[in-house]
Amino acid sequence: MQYTSGTTGFPKGVMLTHYNVVNNGKAIGDCMDLSTADKMMIQVPMFHCFGMVLAMTAAMTHGTTMCPIPAFSPKKGLDCINREQITCFHGVPTMFIAMLGHPDFPNTDFSHMRTGIMAGSPCPIKVMQEVVDKMHMRDICITYGQTEASPGCTMSKTTDSLETRVNTVGGAMFGVECRIVDPETNEELPDNVDGEFVARGYNIMKGYYNMEEATAAVIDSEGWLHTGDLARRLPDGHHSGRNHLHRGGVEQHQHHHVVGGRFGRGVTREHLHGVKAQRRGGPREAENFSRQVGGNGLLPLAAPADAGKQKADDRAQTFRKVQQAAALLRNGHKTVPKGGHAKQGESSRALLHPSKMAEDKAAPCPDRRPTAVADKIIPAQIMLSMVKTSSIFV
Repeated sequence: MQYTSGTTGFPKGVMLTHYNVVNNGKAIGDCMDLSTADKMMIQVPMFHCFGMVLAMTAAMTHGTTMCPIPAFSPKKGLDCINREQITCFHGVPTMFIAMLGHPDFPNTDFSHMRTGIMAGSPCPIKVMQEVVDKMHMRDICITYGQTEASPGCTMSKTTDSLETRVNTVGGAMFGVECRIVDPETNEELPDNVDGEFVARGYNIMKGYYNMEEATAAVIDSEGWLHTGDLARRLPDGHHSGRNHLHRGGVEQHQHHHVVGGRFGRGVTREHLHGVKAQRRGGPREAENFSRQVGGNGLLPLAAPADAGKQKADDRAQTFRKVQQAAALLRNGHKTVPKGGHAKQGESSRALLHPSKMAEDKAAPCPDRRPTAVADKIIPAQIMLSMVKTSSIFV
């Protein structure tokens, strides 16, 4: 269960299956060309799809070593890259900007770095170029999706040109159908025409928990997930753009964030002020929001006094769980069992696709991974064997 408020501004429980998550993580790892030769630093939260699927599940399905950090910190991240010789990591643009501007950045060794994912918000071209040039992330990828889609729908590949990876969100992922439709008529639109991005495939959620009407509003009778995002398909099959279609106006979306839904009476006016912030992904025009509140006006939601302590306690609990998992792996799975699991530096795709074994052995490369791609959807049960091929360093 993943809670999200992306499409309406009001929290909803997204029911994702193992079938959704395992296959999406596998497809994402394939696009990144992950293997047992890689070491992934995980600084994005694992309670979110970014950490749970794009990082952890992608790593587990490819035997990639995981080096998790309990909470994002530019200093801790740069130190981890130095100590563990990290080859890939993910982040939102703000994280990359914070790391690029940190005093420890010039002393960080990025010689082992290769790939990663920048996602979560529009990726500034300048930041992408700096990440490629200064962090040596020549194979960095862009992923687009939402929690309701497990979350990946489109993704660029390491084989795409830098221009494609910088200016688009990639093409449809394996097993996912993508269309651009007219939001009013639901008719498919031609290339280079803006419309609503819709997707269908193994990755679409079961639905919102105890919210049948909300589920029916975003998943139509043919199984298409209506994302509410504005995009266009390019002639080469890649997609660009991600601006939200404000159904019913932006005010309703902001209203949920500002005034919540269950506190107080008597508020006559509410204000929402946007502030320019260079480090938050680039300068943006400040937008102010103000409107009258009706007779059933609601008070703004206020954070509880002990919110900071609760957050710290949650992080500590997560860290303890990671430590316990690491101890189990070290004690019970120190070495890879014979007869079935990938050897160090060998692609774990051979486990899922035996037909590719001969192809992998035909062109051995100790420090590089083969380029075979997924050719079928995998069952969730196979995750049990995948866990044994992954390592966790804490």
